[in-house]
Amino acid sequence: MPTIGTVIHGTLRPQDLIPAFSDELCRVDPKTYSAILQELDEDYYCAELSPVGIACYAKGYTQGVDLCDGDEWWNTERAADYLSDLLFALNDRAPAGCYFGAHWGDGSDFGYWPSEED
Repeated sequence: MPTIGTVIHGTLRPQDLIPAFSDELCRVDPKTYSAILQELDEDYYCAELSPVGIACYAKGYTQGVDLCDGDEWWNTERAADYLSDLLFALNDRAPAGCYFGAHWGDGSDFGYWPSEED
């Protein structure tokens, strides 16, 4: 179950956000996470972006993971689409009266936050 607060803070880099958002979606809704990865595989087969690859990259293990911090893939339209898919999926799973995204007072603090309108 999602909890209000920070998931990742202090970065806007896709190579930081994608693993963090992936881990969070896998935690709160593994089935949707798998479906999003399946779409990624169909559009752009990338073995290093398997759940294991992302988890390894996020934890700093790069052996067997071809995607490194400086890889051009992070700045592609496909990476941006994947990041957007993760963001929308997490927002859809936010607790009632909350949203998932950047904190209104700190654009580099991503997590679940109470909606101002509520």
